[in-house]
Amino acid sequence: YDVNTNTNYNPDVERIAPKSGPGEIARYLQRIEADIYALAR
Repeated sequence: YDVNTNTNYNPDVERIAPKSGPGEIARYLQRIEADIYALAR
């Protein structure tokens, strides 16, 4: 998935897809952040 959603964002595909590409990227990055924070404790 291209992280630069401004150039390749397709609202028609996003509307029918079972998951949001940008939303999944955000959730993935949140998990990574939480994992790194947990390791640093």
